[in-house]
Amino acid sequence: MKKKRSEKEYPFIEIVHEDGTKSLFLEWCLHCERGIPYHKRGGVYCPFCSASPLDLWDWSVVRKAHPEYPEVPEYGKYYPLN
Repeated sequence: MKKKRSEKEYPFIEIVHEDGTKSLFLEWCLHCERGIPYHKRGGVYCPFCSASPLDLWDWSVVRKAHPEYPEVPEYGKYYPLN
């Protein structure tokens, strides 16, 4: 029987930048305004409202406007841009 993977066994995707710094690949949906860790997206579209990948923004852009938001968005939580 195949064992289900835990969150620890299925880590976030890490991006290594040219300067050596690392960041997590996190997204935010322009339509439903929810945070989405990339590995939970499952497909090409937003798992909550089926928005196009063109409407999924990098989480760091949202955090620049709202530095009080967490570094890693809670999956499915509403994070308004306004």
